[in-house]
Amino acid sequence: MSYSQKNDSIKIQVTDSIEITKIKKTDNELKQNKSDEKVNNLGNKKNRVEKSENQTIEYIKSKWIELLGLLIAILAFFIPIYKYLSQKREEQKDKRFETYHKLIADLVNAPGGMLDRQIATVFEFRNFPDYFELSKRILTDLKNQWDNIPENGRLVSEMNLTIAYIERKMKWYNHLLYMILGIK
Repeated sequence: MSYSQKNDSIKIQVTDSIEITKIKKTDNELKQNKSDEKVNNLGNKKNRVEKSENQTIEYIKSKWIELLGLLIAILAFFIPIYKYLSQKREEQKDKRFETYHKLIADLVNAPGGMLDRQIATVFEFRNFPDYFELSKRILTDLKNQWDNIPENGRLVSEMNLTIAYIERKMKWYNHLLYMILGIK
């Protein structure tokens, strides 16, 4: 082999070596770039999450006055309704109290010949579950007093039916109150 052929051969080998080295460097640079991109992507995701959290906090801060106004408006709407319903409930309770006591007065103070009215009054005691205990005691006492009077037979019979009704309902009523409210 001649000198120039050897020199060309060495040049080819050196050139091949340089190209291989360049390829390796390029390959390493690509790997490094991909690694850097992954780190950047993770950093970008973290920044986006932080920005999103900050935006949410800022949004809430900017809307708290509106939310407070809405809450006040809701309360301003419901408080009068609650007061109105409470007042009506108290009025109804007072009216039932007056009606109940009027029934008792009608039963006890009825003049002779008002037997049918007294029977109807005894029957009406069934519509006052709040007063069942008292009604039962009053009817039992009156029944014992009037049981010996023969013309009060129908009235005493209605008293027995109403007392039985009240006893049945009191068991159910008390059981329900106990189950729901824990009241005995």
